[in-house]
Amino acid sequence: PSSAVSRTQLENCLANMSTLGLNYRLGESVRVKKGFVAGTDAQRLADLHTMFADSAVDGIICIRGGYGSQRLLDEINYDLIQKNPKVFLGYSDITALHLAIYQKTGLITFHGPNGDSSFSPFTSEAYRKLLFENEPGYTLSAENELLQEAYKNLAYPIYPGKATGELIGGNLTLLSTLMGTPFQP
Repeated sequence: PSSAVSRTQLENCLANMSTLGLNYRLGESVRVKKGFVAGTDAQRLADLHTMFADSAVDGIICIRGGYGSQRLLDEINYDLIQKNPKVFLGYSDITALHLAIYQKTGLITFHGPNGDSSFSPFTSEAYRKLLFENEPGYTLSAENELLQEAYKNLAYPIYPGKATGELIGGNLTLLSTLMGTPFQP
């Protein structure tokens, strides 16, 4: 729903989905480029609506962010999304969609690696635990061995302790851009 996707990005995404054992369906405009975005606003919106409406689709993982998703916000059919809840995942520019879906439907979405991201063992494990296992809650510890390996000991707590609560966030540029709109957090 954002910037155009290169062949390499699409291939990386499909490889990641296969590694996770997922079957995938691509949107009609996935290979379209209209300026810097993946098709016209109408094409990208149609893809988003089609994926939410399709009962055979269990989740939507955006291939990439970039720019352009906020142009869709006023035209999204939020009733359709609310009636067809499913995993919706991505980051960067996808933040605009996360915030809008939450504000208009109350549904939880997932700010996390796009489909074309580098999937370390940590990323793959987090995807599986958070999205595929039917267990409540997800705990992330800075001592996680796969996290330490992925980030070469750059992940560490600034203030040790535990926290619980609602977390709303994402890309700071999109968070600030949406302030004063019906989609602000």
